[in-house]
Amino acid sequence: MVEPFGIDESWLDMTGSWQLFGESPGAVANRLREEVKRTTQLTISVGVSFNKVFAKLGSDYKKPDATTEITKENYQDVLWPLPVGAMLFVGEKAAQTLGDLGVKTIGELAAADESLLVQVLGKQGRLLHKYANGQDEDPVARAGESEPPKSVGNGLTFRRNLLGHRDIRVAVGALADEVAARLRQQKLYATSLQVLIKNPELKSISRQKPLPYATNLAKDLTATAMALVQDNWDLAKPIRMLTVTAQNLSDMPFAAQTSLFEAPAGIDPRREKLEHSIDEIRRRYGKEAILEAGVLHNDIGLADAAHPEAEDENE
Repeated sequence: MVEPFGIDESWLDMTGSWQLFGESPGAVANRLREEVKRTTQLTISVGVSFNKVFAKLGSDYKKPDATTEITKENYQDVLWPLPVGAMLFVGEKAAQTLGDLGVKTIGELAAADESLLVQVLGKQGRLLHKYANGQDEDPVARAGESEPPKSVGNGLTFRRNLLGHRDIRVAVGALADEVAARLRQQKLYATSLQVLIKNPELKSISRQKPLPYATNLAKDLTATAMALVQDNWDLAKPIRMLTVTAQNLSDMPFAAQTSLFEAPAGIDPRREKLEHSIDEIRRRYGKEAILEAGVLHNDIGLADAAHPEAEDENE
C-alpha cells in the first residue's frame, strides 16, 4: 500500500506487514534508508507515525538521512512547538491568517477554537484543527489507485478582454473542447456545468446548471456554457477570465433527466464518433492538428487553453 505524494515522496502503510521486515516500524524505516542509500547513493528522511499527516511532518523534521518516529505519546512534545507553517496544507496565506489570530504554532492550532478556524478558513479550518490534534483518518491508497476527479475544469486569463458574442463564443468553445477531451480520456461524463466569469476589475460571478443528459462532448458543453454566459452576463461588458468546469461526474453515459412524455435525450452517436476521431488525430499529430476556425490566429491567448488554470479537482 504505497501512495505517491508529489514527485519525490510517498506514504507507505505497513500496519499489517512491518513484522515481515524488521523488529519495529522504526527499524523498517532505517532499513529502507540504508537500502536506498546503498543502491542509489541517495539519502532519504523517513517519518514513522500513526497517520499520514504526522508521518509527513516526521519526514521533514530532521534532514538529511534520518528517521523520526512520532507516536500518540510524543506527538505533542515533538510537533506542537513547531511553527504553524510547518503543518501540512498550511500555505503562506493560511499561516498569515492564523498568525493574525495569534496562532503561531501547531500546538496553538490544536488548542484554537474550531468554530473560529472555520469562520476564517472555511472547511480547511476544521481539517487543520483535526490534523493538529492527530485525528487524520485518511487511509493510504493502494499502489495504482487514485480517486476519480469530482470535476474537470479549464480556465484562462486572456491576453486582452473579450468583447461581444464572437469573442466569447470562440473562448468558450476552446475551453469546453479541452474539458470534453479530458473527460473522454478518463471515460467520464458530466451531468452539470459551471461557468466562472471575471471582469477586468477581477470581480467574478459563478453560475451552474444541470445538463439534460450526461455528456463528454465539446458541442454539448459549449452550448450549455454559452447559454449560462448569455443568461447571466451583458455581452457588451468586457470579460478578462473564463473558467468552464464539468461537475457531478459519472462513468455512466446514459445518466439523464427522464420524462414521462418524451423520449430521453442523449448523446448524438454521430457527434460522439466525430469527437473520438478528433481525439485520435490529435493524439497522433498534436493538439493543434484540428482546431475550430475561430481559434486560428486568435489574439486572446487560446494557445494556452490546453494548459488550464483550473485543473481536475478531487476535493
